[in-house]
Amino acid sequence: NCRTHKYGWNNYFTNEYGWNNCCTHEYGWNNCFTNKFGWNNCFIHEYGWNNCCTHEYGWNNCCTHKYGWNNCCTNEYGWNNCCTNEYGWNNCCTHKYGWNNCFIHEYGWNNCFIHEYVKNNCCTH
Repeated sequence: NCRTHKYGWNNYFTNEYGWNNCCTHEYGWNNCFTNKFGWNNCFIHEYGWNNCCTHEYGWNNCCTHKYGWNNCCTNEYGWNNCCTNEYGWNNCCTHKYGWNNCFIHEYGWNNCFIHEYVKNNCCTH
């Protein structure tokens, strides 16, 4: 459960079960995370800064973004909880069940709301 890296900075980690818990990245900065079972918890990103989500089961909880700033949502079940946006600012909604809780917006400022049961609980403006 270790990888060899061009520069060797922060590019391996240990997980309880050792499954899929290494990432390879040109620079290796902060582009891995650990979750309970170690499934789907690595990805490749151009810079690797803050562009992962952590979820109990690791389903669909990583996003790839040009810069990786704030472009993930975390919800209870981890379904459909990532958004890709050019800038990635505030362009996700968090909902208890994760239905339709992401959207794409040019800038993504202040255009989400949260409701316990309503599906389609994001607005695009």
